[in-house]
Amino acid sequence: MTDVAFKPGEEFERDVRSILALRGDIQITEHKRIGGKDVDIVCEARSPIGSVQTIVFECKDYQRALSRERVATEMSGYWPLLQNGDVDQIVLVTRKGIVANARSIFDGKRTLHLTLADLTGQILRPEALVRSMIDSFEQDLSDYYMPTRCRAIDLDWVAANHRLLHSDFITFAEQSGLLRYAEAAEQWVASTRGTAEESQPTLYTESSFQEVLAARTSSQITQLEPLVQQWLRDDGITQSLAVIGSYGTGKSSFARKIAHSCAVSFDKSATGRIPLLIELRNFGGHQTIEGLVIHEIQQRYGTAWTFQTFKRLNESGRLLLILDGFDEMKHGMTQEALFHSFEQIGRLSRGKAKVIICGRPTVFSSDEEQAKILVGKPATYIEQATGYLQIDIAPFSHEDTITFLRRFCLSRTPDIAALLETKLPQLQRLASENDEIARLLARPVHLPMIAELLPKLEISADSLKRAKVYEGFIQLCIDREIRKQAVPRPSAEEHARFAQELALTMLRSGESRSVRYSEVTDALVLPFLRKGQEIDECRRELISACFLERKAPDVLYFPHKSFAEFLVAQALLRRVRSGTAGTSGLGTAMSAEVVSFFRELATHRDMRALVLACGSNVELLERLITVKDTRVVGLLHEPEIVDSIGARILELPKLLLFQIFKLWRTYVASEPRIRTVAEQIAPYLDGALKILVTELTTSDDPR
Repeated sequence: MTDVAFKPGEEFERDVRSILALRGDIQITEHKRIGGKDVDIVCEARSPIGSVQTIVFECKDYQRALSRERVATEMSGYWPLLQNGDVDQIVLVTRKGIVANARSIFDGKRTLHLTLADLTGQILRPEALVRSMIDSFEQDLSDYYMPTRCRAIDLDWVAANHRLLHSDFITFAEQSGLLRYAEAAEQWVASTRGTAEESQPTLYTESSFQEVLAARTSSQITQLEPLVQQWLRDDGITQSLAVIGSYGTGKSSFARKIAHSCAVSFDKSATGRIPLLIELRNFGGHQTIEGLVIHEIQQRYGTAWTFQTFKRLNESGRLLLILDGFDEMKHGMTQEALFHSFEQIGRLSRGKAKVIICGRPTVFSSDEEQAKILVGKPATYIEQATGYLQIDIAPFSHEDTITFLRRFCLSRTPDIAALLETKLPQLQRLASENDEIARLLARPVHLPMIAELLPKLEISADSLKRAKVYEGFIQLCIDREIRKQAVPRPSAEEHARFAQELALTMLRSGESRSVRYSEVTDALVLPFLRKGQEIDECRRELISACFLERKAPDVLYFPHKSFAEFLVAQALLRRVRSGTAGTSGLGTAMSAEVVSFFRELATHRDMRALVLACGSNVELLERLITVKDTRVVGLLHEPEIVDSIGARILELPKLLLFQIFKLWRTYVASEPRIRTVAEQIAPYLDGALKILVTELTTSDDPR
């Protein structure tokens, strides 16, 4: 049968050349004439003693393995080059290989046959990395993974109109409810006259204004992976991707799924991009991206690339980088440090690189900060900004939820099928009637917990409150571990309290959900030590039942960041009820989700005690104000709390003062103490803050 070319020869030659170029220490020439023969690719490499070795590559891309006759014909023109000493080695490179009886044509030294996959393997040796990407998904997620959904976007249009889609003007128009271009432009110019931003509306027409507004407010849902695969194939889209979702929406699961899909594709053909999944939770502060990448490549995946090899691979379009958990980068960072971390990450988006970052939007203090970092707007701390196309993950549908639960339960406990037929329809009906339950089930992170609890779970609105699900699941895990012990010690309650304190330690130190074994200090363990017991024995007992997972060599971590946040909320509640919430160190562990969990666990009295404690803990007050919890805001105008904050008002940072007085402005007419505090502090202020505070002292209704 006639051998038929699979692709144009030039394209296959480019693939071969790009792989050879990754060596970095060889000179490559294409279509060079040697000894009267036009050679596809010539590589010249200098040996350690100074001599130059010349290797020629003949590239053949055919639909099937080459026949012996075809191989002999191709190689016949090269024999004279070897015999005359014009070249040192001849390599035939094919995509589909050669038939078995053609192998004897090559001696394996001066003449060699390699498939494209063989060549890639010899140059890069990516087998361990590719296998890790495959196993990470197949060993844990594949049985019950549900395709991640997202808000639909037109990738080509969004890439072409990226700046228009995220300008300050269009954000102003959307937030102000100004749906007509002329009206929005008029109000924008009036509020920005004399500034550099005044001219922004001139970038739009009525038509483009409406088109951008429609794109920003679209509620159409689609599958995420096909959208990402489209972006991967389109070299014309130069922006990176930011996959955004609140906690537990499946960002990390999707990161592993897209890495798996690309790894399987590469494993079959050695073409396409090699996926590299990097977790960002150990990155932050003022670290460099080189250190993170090398640690992940060499230590985690066992691949012996240097950073320069990685850089060449990345910028030549050979890799897909997936950076998961940008919200889990070391916490407690200043804005400068946060911007530095994103600038370091942005350095990976060069040349033909394709980079996906995944994380929660709550790492940003405001929409403005998110825009500066993800849209690529000029910012004080970023010398060269990187633009990201932002894709918002959509929650699970009711049907997705039930399918996931069925798959998950059957993969773990096959004999549970009869119980599922009773409980899953009940759960689906409850979700359709109760919005709170529907929101709970829409987040994939909750579903494995519900599945574990399902056999003994009463299907009711009360038993399915989020805090109860977390509490029940954590207790189930602790009880399961305690049952393995010959003598249960410490108690289940002590194990739970240790887990809370450990989570608090993690979040205080800047880690979102991990700690090294050596960092579990004696001070953490001592409260649980029994008389006559060695402290290391107690430490081991506590850790063994703490539903922690382990990563080599000695890193302990909670399976999901939300577990640490729930446990910190429990620790905070204990401190509130014992009157010690005002102590230092709690503020650094607070986040919007911690406060949200605390709200679900706390009574009104607990909430009031927490806010009152802020009078002696400025950092805690700052965190509570920043997350804008409605129950916290509603308590800030109570007389005792106003007095508590007023007693330290001069010690508060100006930004925090501005936020407090903005909230107080609503209540100044009904609470005279607010006016008194404003009068006391006004002489010490200037600028916009002085104007705001002065309004509170002079107006009957400053609203």
